[in-house]
Amino acid sequence: MSKNIFLTILLINSLVSTSCSDDQKEQNIIPIFSEHEHIGNWIEGNEFNGVARTGAVSFIIGDIAYIGTGVEKNDCLNDFWSYDNTTNTWKEVTPFLGQARSNAVAFAVDGKGYVGTGINLDNASGERLLKDFYVFDPTITTVTEGVSTVGSWTKISDFPTARYSAIAFAVAGTGYVGTGDSEDNEQKDFWKYDVASDSWEIVNGFEGSKRLGAMTFVIDDKAYVLGGNKNNLLQNDVHSFDGTTWATLNDLDSDYDSDAVMRYNGTAFTLNGKAYVTLGTETSTWGYTPSTDSWNEERMFEGSSREQANSFSFSNKAFILLGNSGAYFFDDMWEYKP
Repeated sequence: MSKNIFLTILLINSLVSTSCSDDQKEQNIIPIFSEHEHIGNWIEGNEFNGVARTGAVSFIIGDIAYIGTGVEKNDCLNDFWSYDNTTNTWKEVTPFLGQARSNAVAFAVDGKGYVGTGINLDNASGERLLKDFYVFDPTITTVTEGVSTVGSWTKISDFPTARYSAIAFAVAGTGYVGTGDSEDNEQKDFWKYDVASDSWEIVNGFEGSKRLGAMTFVIDDKAYVLGGNKNNLLQNDVHSFDGTTWATLNDLDSDYDSDAVMRYNGTAFTLNGKAYVTLGTETSTWGYTPSTDSWNEERMFEGSSREQANSFSFSNKAFILLGNSGAYFFDDMWEYKP
Protein backbone atom coordinates (compact mmCIF):
# COMPACT_ATOMS: atom_id res chain seq x y z
CA MET A 1 0.00 0.00 0.00
CA SER A 2 1.54 3.27 -1.12
CA LYS A 3 0.66 5.29 1.94
CA ASN A 4 -0.76 4.94 5.41
CA ILE A 5 -4.50 4.49 4.93
CA PHE A 6 -5.14 6.61 7.99
CA LEU A 7 -3.24 9.60 6.60
CA THR A 8 -6.47 11.42 5.83
CA ILE A 9 -7.68 11.02 9.39
CA LEU A 10 -4.38 12.23 10.79
CA LEU A 11 -4.31 15.30 8.57
CA ILE A 12 -7.71 16.43 9.78
CA ASN A 13 -7.30 15.46 13.41
CA SER A 14 -3.67 15.20 14.43
CA LEU A 15 -4.53 13.46 17.67
CA VAL A 16 -7.04 10.97 16.29
CA SER A 17 -5.77 7.43 15.63
CA THR A 18 -8.11 4.53 14.95
CA SER A 19 -5.61 1.96 13.71
CA CYS A 20 -5.49 -1.44 15.36
CA SER A 21 -1.88 -0.86 16.42
CA ASP A 22 -2.22 2.17 18.71
CA ASP A 23 0.08 1.59 21.66
CA GLN A 24 -1.15 4.17 24.11
CA LYS A 25 -4.32 5.48 25.69
CA GLU A 26 -4.30 9.12 26.59
CA GLN A 27 -7.10 11.00 28.22
CA ASN A 28 -8.28 13.82 26.00
CA ILE A 29 -11.83 14.56 27.12
CA ILE A 30 -13.20 17.99 26.29
CA PRO A 31 -16.82 18.54 27.24
CA ILE A 32 -18.17 21.31 25.04
CA PHE A 33 -21.51 23.00 25.53
CA SER A 34 -23.52 25.25 23.26
CA GLU A 35 -23.26 28.97 23.79
CA HIS A 36 -27.00 29.27 23.15
CA GLU A 37 -30.06 27.47 24.42
CA HIS A 38 -31.56 25.06 21.91
CA ILE A 39 -34.36 22.55 21.95
CA GLY A 40 -33.59 19.05 23.21
CA ASN A 41 -31.75 17.38 26.04
CA TRP A 42 -29.06 14.72 26.39
CA ILE A 43 -29.31 12.13 29.19
CA GLU A 44 -26.51 9.70 30.07
CA GLY A 45 -27.80 6.12 29.95
CA ASN A 46 -26.74 2.56 30.72
CA GLU A 47 -23.09 2.35 29.65
CA PHE A 48 -21.89 -0.25 27.16
CA ASN A 49 -20.89 -3.52 28.87
CA GLY A 50 -18.00 -4.34 26.54
CA VAL A 51 -14.61 -2.62 26.44
CA ALA A 52 -14.46 0.98 25.30
CA ARG A 53 -13.90 1.27 21.54
CA THR A 54 -14.22 3.28 18.37
CA GLY A 55 -15.06 2.43 14.77
CA ALA A 56 -17.64 -0.23 15.72
CA VAL A 57 -20.74 -1.24 13.72
CA SER A 58 -24.36 -1.48 14.82
CA PHE A 59 -27.76 -2.54 13.52
CA ILE A 60 -31.27 -2.98 14.93
CA ILE A 61 -33.57 -5.99 14.72
CA GLY A 62 -36.93 -5.44 16.34
CA ASP A 63 -36.49 -3.80 19.72
CA ILE A 64 -32.89 -4.94 20.12
CA ALA A 65 -29.74 -3.19 18.93
CA TYR A 66 -26.60 -5.14 18.12
CA ILE A 67 -23.14 -3.59 18.24
CA GLY A 68 -19.63 -4.97 17.90
CA THR A 69 -16.17 -4.99 16.28
CA GLY A 70 -14.12 -1.77 16.42
CA VAL A 71 -10.72 -1.01 17.92
CA GLU A 72 -9.41 -0.26 21.43
CA LYS A 73 -5.76 0.24 22.46
CA ASN A 74 -3.66 -2.19 20.39
CA ASP A 75 -6.50 -4.46 19.40
CA CYS A 76 -9.14 -4.76 16.74
CA LEU A 77 -12.19 -6.52 18.20
CA ASN A 78 -14.71 -9.14 17.09
CA ASP A 79 -17.01 -9.35 20.13
CA PHE A 80 -20.69 -8.49 19.72
CA TRP A 81 -23.32 -7.25 22.16
CA SER A 82 -27.06 -6.70 22.25
CA TYR A 83 -28.98 -3.88 23.89
CA ASP A 84 -32.62 -4.57 24.79
CA ASN A 85 -34.60 -1.34 24.62
CA THR A 86 -37.48 -2.76 26.67
CA THR A 87 -35.32 -3.80 29.63
CA ASN A 88 -32.42 -1.34 29.25
CA THR A 89 -29.92 -4.20 29.51
CA TRP A 90 -26.77 -5.33 27.70
CA LYS A 91 -25.91 -8.96 26.87
CA GLU A 92 -22.98 -10.48 25.00
CA VAL A 93 -23.95 -12.48 21.92
CA THR A 94 -22.03 -14.80 19.59
CA PRO A 95 -18.77 -13.14 18.47
CA PHE A 96 -18.37 -11.95 14.90
CA LEU A 97 -17.25 -14.81 12.66
CA GLY A 98 -14.76 -12.86 10.54
CA GLN A 99 -11.41 -11.54 11.68
CA ALA A 100 -11.41 -8.61 14.07
CA ARG A 101 -11.73 -5.21 12.39
CA SER A 102 -12.73 -1.58 12.68
CA ASN A 103 -14.43 0.88 10.31
CA ALA A 104 -16.65 -1.83 8.83
CA VAL A 105 -20.31 -1.40 7.77
CA ALA A 106 -23.59 -3.01 8.82
CA PHE A 107 -27.26 -3.08 7.85
CA ALA A 108 -30.32 -5.18 8.78
CA VAL A 109 -32.81 -6.83 6.41
CA ASP A 110 -35.68 -9.23 7.19
CA GLY A 111 -34.68 -9.86 10.79
CA LYS A 112 -30.99 -10.49 10.08
CA GLY A 113 -27.90 -8.31 10.41
CA TYR A 114 -25.16 -8.00 7.79
CA VAL A 115 -21.57 -6.94 8.59
CA GLY A 116 -18.55 -6.63 6.32
CA THR A 117 -15.58 -4.69 4.89
CA GLY A 118 -13.34 -2.71 7.27
CA ILE A 119 -9.68 -2.66 8.21
CA ASN A 120 -7.24 -4.63 10.36
CA LEU A 121 -3.67 -3.36 10.61
CA ASP A 122 -2.52 -6.38 12.63
CA ASN A 123 -3.18 -9.00 9.95
CA ALA A 124 0.05 -10.98 9.56
CA SER A 125 -0.78 -11.71 5.92
CA GLY A 126 -0.63 -8.00 5.13
CA GLU A 127 -4.23 -7.90 3.90
CA ARG A 128 -5.26 -4.77 5.71
CA LEU A 129 -8.40 -3.74 3.87
CA LEU A 130 -11.20 -6.30 4.01
CA LYS A 131 -14.10 -7.20 1.73
CA ASP A 132 -15.57 -10.30 3.42
CA PHE A 133 -19.23 -10.18 4.55
CA TYR A 134 -21.30 -12.12 7.08
CA VAL A 135 -24.94 -12.46 8.10
CA PHE A 136 -26.14 -12.70 11.72
CA ASP A 137 -29.31 -14.62 12.63
CA PRO A 138 -30.48 -13.79 16.19
CA THR A 139 -33.03 -16.63 16.21
CA ILE A 140 -30.34 -19.33 16.28
CA THR A 141 -28.50 -20.28 19.44
CA THR A 142 -24.81 -21.11 19.15
CA VAL A 143 -23.26 -23.67 21.54
CA THR A 144 -19.49 -23.59 22.04
CA GLU A 145 -17.87 -25.91 24.59
CA GLY A 146 -21.21 -26.31 26.32
CA VAL A 147 -21.87 -22.56 26.51
CA SER A 148 -24.92 -21.19 24.67
CA THR A 149 -24.94 -17.72 23.14
CA VAL A 150 -27.53 -15.86 21.10
CA GLY A 151 -27.06 -15.67 17.35
CA SER A 152 -25.27 -17.44 14.55
CA TRP A 153 -22.95 -15.98 11.90
CA THR A 154 -22.69 -17.27 8.31
CA LYS A 155 -20.28 -16.07 5.63
CA ILE A 156 -21.86 -14.71 2.44
CA SER A 157 -20.35 -13.46 -0.84
CA ASP A 158 -17.54 -10.95 -0.51
CA PHE A 159 -18.18 -7.31 -1.25
CA PRO A 160 -16.76 -6.45 -4.71
CA THR A 161 -13.83 -4.38 -3.42
CA ALA A 162 -12.04 -4.16 -0.07
CA ARG A 163 -12.51 -0.85 1.71
CA TYR A 164 -12.98 0.90 5.05
CA SER A 165 -15.02 3.88 6.32
CA ALA A 166 -17.83 3.18 3.88
CA ILE A 167 -21.55 3.52 4.74
CA ALA A 168 -24.46 1.07 4.59
CA PHE A 169 -28.24 1.28 4.82
CA ALA A 170 -31.36 -0.75 4.02
CA VAL A 171 -34.25 0.50 1.86
CA ALA A 172 -37.30 -1.46 0.74
CA GLY A 173 -35.95 -4.68 2.17
CA THR A 174 -32.57 -4.42 0.41
CA GLY A 175 -29.15 -3.61 1.84
CA TYR A 176 -26.78 -1.13 0.19
CA VAL A 177 -23.09 -0.35 0.72
CA GLY A 178 -21.09 2.50 -0.82
CA THR A 179 -18.38 5.18 -0.62
CA GLY A 180 -15.37 4.67 1.65
CA ASP A 181 -11.67 4.28 0.95
CA SER A 182 -10.20 1.47 -1.14
CA GLU A 183 -6.43 1.19 -1.64
CA ASP A 184 -5.81 4.87 -0.81
CA ASN A 185 -8.54 6.05 -3.17
CA GLU A 186 -11.88 7.42 -1.98
CA GLN A 187 -14.90 5.82 -3.62
CA LYS A 188 -18.41 6.91 -4.69
CA ASP A 189 -19.86 3.63 -5.95
CA PHE A 190 -22.91 1.94 -4.40
CA TRP A 191 -23.83 -1.74 -4.45
CA LYS A 192 -26.93 -3.65 -3.40
CA TYR A 193 -27.00 -7.13 -1.93
CA ASP A 194 -29.42 -9.72 -3.35
CA VAL A 195 -30.23 -12.20 -0.59
CA ALA A 196 -31.77 -14.78 -2.91
CA SER A 197 -28.76 -15.03 -5.23
CA ASP A 198 -26.14 -14.11 -2.61
CA SER A 199 -24.66 -11.55 -4.98
CA TRP A 200 -23.78 -7.85 -5.24
CA GLU A 201 -25.02 -5.57 -8.02
CA ILE A 202 -23.81 -2.06 -8.87
CA VAL A 203 -26.30 0.79 -8.31
CA ASN A 204 -25.84 3.81 -10.55
CA GLY A 205 -27.10 7.36 -10.23
CA PHE A 206 -25.29 8.75 -7.17
CA GLU A 207 -24.27 12.29 -8.13
CA GLY A 208 -22.12 13.08 -5.12
CA SER A 209 -18.35 13.12 -4.90
CA LYS A 210 -16.08 10.36 -3.66
CA ARG A 211 -15.80 10.34 0.14
CA LEU A 212 -15.02 8.42 3.28
CA GLY A 213 -16.36 8.88 6.79
CA ALA A 214 -19.77 9.96 5.47
CA MET A 215 -23.08 9.62 7.34
CA THR A 216 -26.40 8.04 6.46
CA PHE A 217 -29.92 7.73 7.87
CA VAL A 218 -33.25 6.34 6.68
CA ILE A 219 -36.69 7.98 7.04
CA ASP A 220 -39.90 6.57 5.52
CA ASP A 221 -37.91 3.96 3.58
CA LYS A 222 -35.75 6.61 1.94
CA ALA A 223 -32.01 6.75 2.59
CA TYR A 224 -30.00 9.95 2.92
CA VAL A 225 -26.24 10.25 2.33
CA LEU A 226 -24.29 13.28 3.49
CA GLY A 227 -21.03 14.65 4.81
CA GLY A 228 -17.68 12.92 4.76
CA ASN A 229 -14.25 13.83 3.49
CA LYS A 230 -12.71 13.96 0.03
CA ASN A 231 -9.06 14.91 -0.44
CA ASN A 232 -9.06 16.38 3.09
CA LEU A 233 -12.03 18.62 2.28
CA LEU A 234 -15.32 18.29 4.16
CA GLN A 235 -18.32 17.65 1.93
CA ASN A 236 -21.67 19.42 2.48
CA ASP A 237 -23.85 17.86 -0.24
CA VAL A 238 -26.89 15.75 0.67
CA HIS A 239 -28.47 13.02 -1.46
CA SER A 240 -31.50 10.77 -1.06
CA PHE A 241 -32.28 7.32 -2.48
CA ASP A 242 -35.63 5.50 -2.50
CA GLY A 243 -34.35 2.20 -3.85
CA THR A 244 -34.82 3.31 -7.46
CA THR A 245 -33.89 6.95 -7.90
CA TRP A 246 -31.20 9.22 -6.46
CA ALA A 247 -31.98 12.90 -5.79
CA THR A 248 -29.76 15.81 -4.77
CA LEU A 249 -31.13 17.89 -1.89
CA ASN A 250 -30.22 21.13 -0.13
CA ASP A 251 -26.66 21.19 1.14
CA LEU A 252 -25.85 20.47 4.76
CA ASP A 253 -25.69 24.16 5.52
CA SER A 254 -27.35 26.80 7.67
CA ASP A 255 -27.69 30.49 8.36
CA TYR A 256 -24.77 30.03 10.73
CA ASP A 257 -21.16 29.24 9.85
CA SER A 258 -21.34 26.33 7.39
CA ASP A 259 -18.00 25.00 8.66
CA ALA A 260 -19.74 24.22 11.95
CA VAL A 261 -22.31 22.09 10.14
CA MET A 262 -20.20 19.98 7.78
CA ARG A 263 -18.40 17.07 9.37
CA TYR A 264 -16.48 13.84 8.93
CA ASN A 265 -16.63 10.67 11.06
CA GLY A 266 -19.85 11.95 12.61
CA THR A 267 -23.02 10.01 13.31
CA ALA A 268 -26.68 10.32 12.33
CA PHE A 269 -29.92 8.89 13.70
CA THR A 270 -33.67 9.36 13.33
CA LEU A 271 -36.51 9.83 15.78
CA ASN A 272 -40.18 10.67 15.23
CA GLY A 273 -39.77 11.38 11.53
CA LYS A 274 -36.80 13.70 11.91
CA ALA A 275 -33.06 13.08 11.47
CA TYR A 276 -30.20 14.30 13.65
CA VAL A 277 -26.52 14.73 12.81
CA THR A 278 -23.88 15.26 15.47
CA LEU A 279 -20.26 14.77 16.54
CA GLY A 280 -17.34 13.90 14.27
CA THR A 281 -15.04 16.78 13.40
CA GLU A 282 -17.68 19.19 14.72
CA THR A 283 -19.59 19.04 18.02
CA SER A 284 -22.84 20.77 17.12
CA THR A 285 -26.09 18.87 16.56
CA TRP A 286 -28.39 19.57 13.63
CA GLY A 287 -31.92 18.36 12.97
CA TYR A 288 -33.26 17.63 9.49
CA THR A 289 -36.93 17.82 8.46
CA PRO A 290 -37.57 15.85 5.23
CA SER A 291 -40.86 17.57 4.35
CA THR A 292 -39.16 20.96 4.09
CA ASP A 293 -35.63 19.72 3.23
CA SER A 294 -34.31 22.03 5.94
CA TRP A 295 -31.82 21.99 8.83
CA ASN A 296 -32.04 23.60 12.27
CA GLU A 297 -29.62 23.73 15.16
CA GLU A 298 -30.40 21.46 18.12
CA ARG A 299 -28.95 20.98 21.58
CA MET A 300 -25.22 20.36 21.35
CA PHE A 301 -24.11 16.91 22.51
CA GLU A 302 -23.50 17.13 26.26
CA GLY A 303 -21.02 14.29 26.61
CA SER A 304 -17.36 14.47 25.61
CA SER A 305 -16.59 15.40 22.03
CA ARG A 306 -15.61 12.42 19.89
CA GLU A 307 -15.39 10.84 16.45
CA GLN A 308 -16.59 7.52 15.05
CA ALA A 309 -19.35 7.13 17.62
CA ASN A 310 -22.27 4.77 16.99
CA SER A 311 -25.94 5.63 17.07
CA PHE A 312 -29.17 3.68 16.89
CA SER A 313 -32.81 4.53 17.40
CA PHE A 314 -36.05 2.76 18.23
CA SER A 315 -39.60 4.04 17.78
CA ASN A 316 -39.39 5.99 21.03
CA LYS A 317 -35.70 6.44 21.84
CA ALA A 318 -32.40 7.36 20.20
CA PHE A 319 -28.89 6.75 21.54
CA ILE A 320 -25.25 7.67 20.86
CA LEU A 321 -22.39 5.64 22.30
CA LEU A 322 -18.69 4.74 22.05
CA GLY A 323 -16.19 6.62 19.83
CA ASN A 324 -12.80 8.19 20.48
CA SER A 325 -11.21 11.53 21.25
CA GLY A 326 -7.57 11.29 20.26
CA ALA A 327 -6.28 8.08 21.83
CA TYR A 328 -9.05 7.98 24.46
CA PHE A 329 -11.85 5.48 23.87
CA PHE A 330 -15.38 5.73 25.26
CA ASP A 331 -17.90 3.21 26.62
CA ASP A 332 -20.64 5.66 27.63
CA MET A 333 -24.11 5.90 26.08
CA TRP A 334 -26.35 8.97 25.77
CA GLU A 335 -30.03 9.31 24.95
CA TYR A 336 -31.30 12.33 23.02
CA LYS A 337 -34.71 13.69 24.02
CA PRO A 338 -35.76 16.23 21.38
